[in-house]
Amino acid sequence: MRVAFIWIFSIVMLLLGSCDNQSGQSGRFDLASVQTIQQLKEVEVLIDQAILDDPELDGGHEFGLLAAKAVSLSRLIDGERLFHKALLANPDSPDRKKNLEGLSSLYRVQWKFELVADFICCQMTEGGASSAACCPGDLPEPDSIQHMLRDRIVVDSLGEFSRQAGREYLAFCQSYAILFPGDLQSAVYLNEAAKLAASLRMPAVAVKLYQWIYQHFKTSEIAPKARFLEAFTLENELRDLEAARAAYQGFLKDYPEDVFAKDARILLDNLGKDPEEIIRQFERQNQ
Repeated sequence: MRVAFIWIFSIVMLLLGSCDNQSGQSGRFDLASVQTIQQLKEVEVLIDQAILDDPELDGGHEFGLLAAKAVSLSRLIDGERLFHKALLANPDSPDRKKNLEGLSSLYRVQWKFELVADFICCQMTEGGASSAACCPGDLPEPDSIQHMLRDRIVVDSLGEFSRQAGREYLAFCQSYAILFPGDLQSAVYLNEAAKLAASLRMPAVAVKLYQWIYQHFKTSEIAPKARFLEAFTLENELRDLEAARAAYQGFLKDYPEDVFAKDARILLDNLGKDPEEIIRQFERQNQ
C-alpha cells in the first residue's frame, strides 16, 4: 500500500507541476522527480496528451527537456528518440537549435559518432552563418557522408556487420531527415536506414522509420511501400497482430490501388493463421 501511495503521489506531483511551472526554461512538467524509465514514459504520455488538448503547446520545448532528462539518467536511446520527437513535433520551436545541440552532443560525447555530430553542427545556423566552431571546414557533402558511413558497416569478407557503424549510419539518415524535412532525399535515406535496421534485427526501429516516411513524406514514391512494410514487419518480426491489422487496414485505406494492395488483402485475411492452415484453405479453394 505504501509503495502504491508513493507512486500515485509522484504522478500527482507531475500533474501539479504542469499547472504551476510554466515560465523560463522549466517547461510545464516537473522533471526533477523523474528518476526511472517508467516515470520517464509516464511524463511522455502526459506531454502527448497535453499537446492533444492544447495544440499551441510547444512540443519542441517539452520533449526537448524530457530528452535532456533521459540523457542525464543515461537512457541514451530514449534521449535520442525524444530529441527526434521534439524536433519533429515543432520544427519552428524556439528550442530547435538547443535540441539539435543536445542531439549532437549525445552523438559526439556518449556514442562517439563524430561525423554525424559534425554534420548536425554545420547545419545549425544563426543569422545565416554556421553556428559554432565544431563545424569543420572540410566536412564532405551529405551524399559522401552517407557513402562513407555505409561502407563502414560491413567489416570483413564474410559480410559481418559492425553494429556500432550501423547505428551511426542510422543516426546520420535520421539527422538528415530532421534537418531537411522538405527534401524527398530524406525519405530515400530513411528507407535505406529502415532496410539496415531490419538486417541488424532491429524491427522496432525499422517500423519507426517506415512510419516516419509515410507520415512526413507523403508525396514520396517510397511512402506506399513504407506503409506496407510497416504492417509486414509488425506481423512477421514483432508478432504484434493487432497493430499489424491496423497497419494493413491503414495501407489499404490510403493506397487501395497500389501494387501491394492485393498482397495486403491476402495477408490481412490470413492474419494470425498457421501456415499449414493457409495451405489447406488454398487447396480447398482450388479443388
